[in-house]
Amino acid sequence: MCSDAKNGLRELELDAEEWEIAKQLRDALEILKHAMLFLSRHDATIASVLPVMEYIQKTFSQPDEKYNTAIRVAFKFARKTLLRYYNLTDMSSTYRIAMILHPKYKTSYFKKTLNYSRPYIEAAKKLVRDEFNARYAKLDGEDDESESEASNAGDRQAEDDASSGSKV
Repeated sequence: MCSDAKNGLRELELDAEEWEIAKQLRDALEILKHAMLFLSRHDATIASVLPVMEYIQKTFSQPDEKYNTAIRVAFKFARKTLLRYYNLTDMSSTYRIAMILHPKYKTSYFKKTLNYSRPYIEAAKKLVRDEFNARYAKLDGEDDESESEASNAGDRQAEDDASSGSKV
């Protein structure tokens, strides 16, 4: 289509440098595509979000000189946007609780990957304890005991009725 000089589109044809920029942009977008597809899987968890964000951050933080200036600038803006969203995860206890409860990560993710300080890690562990105490500790066994007591009382009544010969 562009090869036909009569239609006036030759001036819109991409040159070699523009094609190279397009290829670099495609490669950068592939990283985001794979992250999105990974997080869109049916088995993705909240604990998957932070490592994926960390991977994107590291990848976009290391653009070497092979990338065109426009792509390096795009990486910079992508990192800035990602950092804004990453910081929002600190406002939600859900992410920290999910990481600590995840068998693969626990506190080691905060220590080794993020180099977080001990007070931060202790605060995250406290979040887990507080959440458990607020929502689950009072449920621990109460329902089982009351159901068990009711069941035992019913069994005793049935035994009493059977031994006395009465019919219910």
